[in-house]
Amino acid sequence: MMTKSVRWIALFAALTAIVGCELNLNTGGDTENGTVKAGVDYHDYANDYTQIHLTPGTYNFFPVIKKYDFRHNNVITIKPTFSQSHENEAVRGQSWFKSVNIKETGTTIINANDFVDTAQTFSTGSAYLVIVNASGNGLSLIKGDTRVNVETDFTVLSDAETATLAVDVGKVGNTYNSTVNVGSYKIGWPGYEKALSDAGQLIDSTGASVSTDMLNLELDYVYQITVLKSGKFQWDGKQNTDNGRGGKLSLDDLEEPE
Repeated sequence: MMTKSVRWIALFAALTAIVGCELNLNTGGDTENGTVKAGVDYHDYANDYTQIHLTPGTYNFFPVIKKYDFRHNNVITIKPTFSQSHENEAVRGQSWFKSVNIKETGTTIINANDFVDTAQTFSTGSAYLVIVNASGNGLSLIKGDTRVNVETDFTVLSDAETATLAVDVGKVGNTYNSTVNVGSYKIGWPGYEKALSDAGQLIDSTGASVSTDMLNLELDYVYQITVLKSGKFQWDGKQNTDNGRGGKLSLDDLEEPE
C-alpha cells in the first residue's frame, strides 16, 4: 500500500528556544495515546520542517513541545490544550489535536502556528518542586519504590546544590488534573530517606509544623522545599516568578532574557 507524505512545519517566529517537537498519532480514536510516534529534534532555525510517511487512513495529531527552562536548568514538556473560551465547549481544556484523512496522493501540511497562538492555552502538564539541599550530605529522592534521577544520570543531589523535579499531574480523559500530591515522595541521605508527609517532618522557617495539605501542588506552578541538616523539610511554598500571574508557567515566562 502506498504511503502519504505528511509535512510537519514548525514556525520559529512563534516557537523560540525549542529543544524538540514530537507528534503523537493515533488512527481515529478519541485519546492521544497514539499507535504511531514521530519524534523531531530542532537544533536551529534551518530545520523548518520534517516529513513523515504514513499508510492512508484517518489520524489524530497531538503535538508535544519540549522547551528548555533556563531558570531551573530543566527541559519541560509543553502539551497544548484548547482554551477555556473555545467556541466548541466540549473541547475546552482538552489536549489540542488535529484530525485528518491521509489519502494516497498529495501532501498534508500541519502548521505549528495553528496551536501556537492566542487561541490556545499552553500547559506544562506538570507541577514543579525545587529541592534545595542544605542537609550537609548528598540526597536521594524515592518515588514509590524507584530512586529518581535528581540530575541527568545521577540519583544523588550533592550538598549545597538545587534540583527541579517536574511532577506529572496526570489526566482524566484528555483534561489535566488541577493538582498532584507529593506527600509519599521520600527525600534524605541515601538509606535514610523520609516521606514528605511523615509526622513532624514538614516545617516552616521558624521550625513550626506545616500542614501536609501544602503538598498538593497545583498544575503549572513552582514550589520549593529545603532539606535541612536535621533531616526535616522546610516548606518554602509556591514561588512567584513576577510574571503577573502569581508564578504560573507559560511559554513567554520561559524565554531567556537577552
